[in-house]
Amino acid sequence: VQSGTDLNDNTILDASEVTRTDYLCHSNSQSVLVSYSDEPAGSNCEFGGSRIDFGYDKNGNAALDTDEISSTGFNCVDELVHNGTVTISNALDLAKIKDFHTINGSLRIDNAALLTELTPLKNLVKITGSLSVTNNPVLINLRGLENLRHVGGSLIIENNPQLENIEALKGITFINWSLSVDNNSHLTAITLNSLAYLGKHFYVTNNHDLQSITGLENITTIKGSLKIESNLYLSYISGLQNITT
Repeated sequence: VQSGTDLNDNTILDASEVTRTDYLCHSNSQSVLVSYSDEPAGSNCEFGGSRIDFGYDKNGNAALDTDEISSTGFNCVDELVHNGTVTISNALDLAKIKDFHTINGSLRIDNAALLTELTPLKNLVKITGSLSVTNNPVLINLRGLENLRHVGGSLIIENNPQLENIEALKGITFINWSLSVDNNSHLTAITLNSLAYLGKHFYVTNNHDLQSITGLENITTIKGSLKIESNLYLSYISGLQNITT
């Protein structure tokens, strides 16, 4: 079984594109099955790719069941880097950077009058500068940023009146500078389960409908200011008890 990335987009795996070859030999007349699936960005493929499972069809149902997998391979994509700060204000701006894994600069999503979510950014893993999501009148969620892990500057989410949740950011592990969530009147929850490092300030202010802040158990140090105020319905905070300095 040969696998690789379709570098020329011709939907054919050319000989020059083969990066992996696996062999499965027939055993006791059992059929050999291969299953392909998308592999998200993570420990197996830093920027995502494909997972390839191999095995024998022991029960004869013509499907590769989990207990039949005998070998697994990964075909990882190469990192695509956009150099320079990006500003998104419409769907065309989103489409221009949909294939990039890293932005070597900042990403500004600002005054995007018609955007309700950010699905084309699903490949984005790293931003070396800041991420700011500001002044977007109809943005409902941040869907599309699920694979984002690293923000080299600040994460700023401000003045998005219809934003209901930021659940898509739960994969972020590193924010080098500050986190500011301010004046998002419909935001009900802040959940950052994977965040392990916050370099400077933590501000959550003026979010009228905010009810809970959770998932900050890995944060033990805040080197700047901590401010949580003017969130009228905030009743539950979990994780901040681990902060010692």
